Amino acid sequence: MERFLLIAIVLLALAGGTIVVCSRWWQGADSPKHDSGLSRDEAVSLLVTTAARMGAEVEKDGVEVRAAYSMNSWEDGQRGTRQRISSGRAEIEVNAVTREVISYWDNEAIAERTTRRARDAAGVAETLMPMLTAEEAVRLATEYLHVFRGPVPGDLELKPCPIFGTKEEPVVFDEETAIWRVTWHRFVEGYPFLGQGVWVALDDRTKALIFVKWTATAVVPVVALRIDAEKARNRARRRLDDLLPEVAESEGRSFEISECGAPELYIAVPTDYPPITGTRPRRDMVPRLVYALPFTLVSARDEKGYHEAWPYTVWVDAGNGRICGGL
Repeated sequence: MERFLLIAIVLLALAGGTIVVCSRWWQGADSPKHDSGLSRDEAVSLLVTTAARMGAEVEKDGVEVRAAYSMNSWEDGQRGTRQRISSGRAEIEVNAVTREVISYWDNEAIAERTTRRARDAAGVAETLMPMLTAEEAVRLATEYLHVFRGPVPGDLELKPCPIFGTKEEPVVFDEETAIWRVTWHRFVEGYPFLGQGVWVALDDRTKALIFVKWTATAVVPVVALRIDAEKARNRARRRLDDLLPEVAESEGRSFEISECGAPELYIAVPTDYPPITGTRPRRDMVPRLVYALPFTLVSARDEKGYHEAWPYTVWVDAGNGRICGGL
């Protein structure tokens, strides 16, 4: 079933004989152990309770429970597994460590949107000018959030979040689907907090909730800015320089480093990312202000003229200049 996508995380480009791929040399690294997840009874209870709170009914017998994906530490600072729990009417995603419901989908509202798009394709489309104003969309989204988890926390702001070079407006109407997207991002001392926020999608015509996601937490980050961007860039560059011999030996060809973007300042949870931090698990999970420095490892061209480009973003602690992970 078609899902409502709120954020595009990765753009893959093919140009000039360059192939963008994920690196292979570190894939044998040990990964952290994950929580085994919810029992079926716990999962069913969470789905039924959440759906009822959101005004939907689900049949217990038809509930499906599956692992969604291993959680990224940068998203909410927890290791474990996210579990997707679904029935005919509703679907939720749960943090299997904290047992918190992170996301909720109303499949009935999604089906209505899909039917509308089919009518549009058949040439009998209704006009897709918004019926709600932006202020009304925000009010509805706020009401749905209050039912889902409670009031919007005070450090979440309805303003663009300048991470990954994007500054999408927080309240957006999609003219192709007649759907409003309302996004609150968490800011601490003026700095955006990567992955922490609240996202709501609702139907402009029916005012129904389509999707809600809540990853905002109360964790207090370390916000210290004691080094400048140039020092951070040099520290990250030295780290990647140290990795080049290992990469070349593993891949059987040489690589060089290319910088590919301006540094960004944001708050993030340190990650266990083997290409940057090594394979030893990181114990310090306290979020902190980091310089995010984008680089690309570019291989020598092969006999066909192709080369590989592996993008990395290295995080450098803005307070002490230490490498603290990346993407």
